[in-house]
Amino acid sequence: LEQFYKREGHLKVPQGFKEDEFNLGNWIATLRSKKGTHSSEHKQRLDDLGFFEENEVDKNINLDPWEYGYQHLLKFRDREGHCRVPKGFKEDNFNLGNWVVAGRLAERHLLIDKIERLNALGFIWDVLTDQWEEGFKQLKQLKEREGHCNVHHHHKTEDGFALGKWIHTQRTAKGSLPTDHLERLDALGFVWDLHATQWEENFSKLEQFYKREGHLKVPQGFKEDEFNLGNWIAALRSKKGTHSSERTQKLDALGFVWDLNAAQWEESFSKLEQFYKREGHSKVPNGFKEDEFNLGNWIATLRS
Repeated sequence: LEQFYKREGHLKVPQGFKEDEFNLGNWIATLRSKKGTHSSEHKQRLDDLGFFEENEVDKNINLDPWEYGYQHLLKFRDREGHCRVPKGFKEDNFNLGNWVVAGRLAERHLLIDKIERLNALGFIWDVLTDQWEEGFKQLKQLKEREGHCNVHHHHKTEDGFALGKWIHTQRTAKGSLPTDHLERLDALGFVWDLHATQWEENFSKLEQFYKREGHLKVPQGFKEDEFNLGNWIAALRSKKGTHSSERTQKLDALGFVWDLNAAQWEESFSKLEQFYKREGHSKVPNGFKEDEFNLGNWIATLRS
């Protein structure tokens, strides 16, 4: 009895319940039936645990173990509006979470009327499927509200659901998801490869800059619509040779400059050619500018 109390935090032991193969429920029923006949020592030890007081108050203690648990589930459902009882959760000191887990495991052995009563409450037999449906519902609400399916990995909804973690799980488990799950996510516009999507969005910013400016000379740190396009371009150059052929071709078609130093040298040389064609010589005065470019200093640097 003490062992049960230390674990459960109460003495509402269902009739017939066994503790380590000992029929604790029946022993307690016997104690109650002989109330007033116990020795003062025994009564005191039971009183110290609150035995008589607690069992006198609880009218459901005479229910069979399953009915006792069902009544607590009913109370939980009426209050919370669902039967998603957390593992280890206690309702009025009764370990309802463990009772629910045991109920799932014992489904094949339950009588039909008990199964029907649980179904009427919305009892969750397949917790994994239920969790997936809850995640999909939250994702759908996000899409309707924000117009996309992308959130930070640690994002939680207002009601505390870890939607970011759920989305990450779907991406990592894509190859093992049921077909209907894949189809429903695709229909919602779910992004499976987040990195690929982000790359395309970044490239669209580069195209936007090019169409407006007519070149790809993006200053380092320059932002296009709050996106740091300059830093992204620098990262692209630092990883030259590691990009897929498709991405490389898209950048090349836009006239992307992979070697910035080489490109700057060629542009500087074109200014020298321009000067030569006009003046007929290359005696450029120190500090002379050709179209705002300091050609004189560049030549001095070449000589040095």
